[in-house]
Amino acid sequence: VLTLSILLVDRAGVDNVYLEIFEVMYRIGSLIFGGGQVVLPMLQTEVVPYWMTKDQFFQGLGLAQSMPGPLFNFSSYLGAVYQGVAGGLVAYVGLFGPGVILIFAMVPF
Repeated sequence: VLTLSILLVDRAGVDNVYLEIFEVMYRIGSLIFGGGQVVLPMLQTEVVPYWMTKDQFFQGLGLAQSMPGPLFNFSSYLGAVYQGVAGGLVAYVGLFGPGVILIFAMVPF
């Protein structure tokens, strides 16, 4: 899934903003190990100059930290600021997807 989305966005030049959101979030979601705060610098470099301002980023981070599951809520916030409700859903699925795939891959064992 990650390879396909990277190939479509970066190599084939497919111009779909939702695929771009999914690719960024899926790539970052693949690296989360031990806690979501370890990927915050990567998230910031991916989204701040392109999707939103630095102030919007930190305001959303502060808001997300006050709720359960802060990184997943924060991913929805990032996608929603960039592309509305649909962008928030795509960002949430993109960030949450690698963990879900890993869980269901391990269930048979």
